[in-house]
Amino acid sequence: LQPESGQRQEETSADSTDDFDFGNILFGGPCNQKCPFCIGLHLAPSLTSTSLRTPPSELKGLPEFIKQMQASGTTKVIFTGTSTDPQLYKYEADLQAVLREELGKDCHLSLHTNGLLAMKKLKIFNQYDSCTLSLNSLQPDIFRRMHGVRTMPDLATLLSVSEIPVKLSCVVNKENWEEVVGADGSFLPRCRDLGLRRVALRMVHTPMTARQVTAAGGDGQPHEEDGLGRRRLLEGKVFEGMSPVRFFRGNPVFDFGGMECTVWDFDHTESRSINLFPDGTISDKYLLGAAPQPQSPNHHIAQK
Repeated sequence: LQPESGQRQEETSADSTDDFDFGNILFGGPCNQKCPFCIGLHLAPSLTSTSLRTPPSELKGLPEFIKQMQASGTTKVIFTGTSTDPQLYKYEADLQAVLREELGKDCHLSLHTNGLLAMKKLKIFNQYDSCTLSLNSLQPDIFRRMHGVRTMPDLATLLSVSEIPVKLSCVVNKENWEEVVGADGSFLPRCRDLGLRRVALRMVHTPMTARQVTAAGGDGQPHEEDGLGRRRLLEGKVFEGMSPVRFFRGNPVFDFGGMECTVWDFDHTESRSINLFPDGTISDKYLLGAAPQPQSPNHHIAQK
């Protein structure tokens, strides 16, 4: 793959001398869920533009992204999305093959998905090296309110047939607080009993481009940018009397009977990534909201 001609280097290039933990390929377009706190609601339209039916040879910015991955020695690539699920991408297997060829034997491909298509595309699913599954509740009514759909992924079956490690990522807000960290506290034990070995919890994250909107009106929910996101999670009943067993990228990790639970804080994590957006923008900012904005910073931001 050769770099595309005419790319604006100041907008699409990261410092190739920096070390990155991973690279994100962020797909855009319609989704099979309707999460009310989706990061795509807070990004400029071009950063969520549809790329689901674009073959790898035509993906904007991909040659430059690969070039910068190679120059920085970064071998881990995450398939994820700004406004959609990466398993909706038509050429998922083709892109896997391109990246493995370009990045070599040390290439590690990871999938960040809502899991709704995992069983249907199980062969492709198992061609990744790892997976993070976004699931915010194991209770149908709470799941529907947080994911915007009724259909839940068949987590137990998926875990039984998965050939790769699966981690679960859970957003915590007022809808699932009691289930996950409150008095009910059934979420983490159920995850452990299903066979999960790693879970990450985080509060709703409002990107930098949306902070003025939140300050002006807000929605009454706790957000990470108030500086209390992680602290509020740690004040949940399930963490009473517990101490971290270690820290990962600055985030505390707890042991729940052999299952690791990391309490994640986007604003204070020490992770570094290089991100390819659907419109070809490349950003070396870990926070997606800090990517170069093709429009005025006062562009419309959808309310959660």
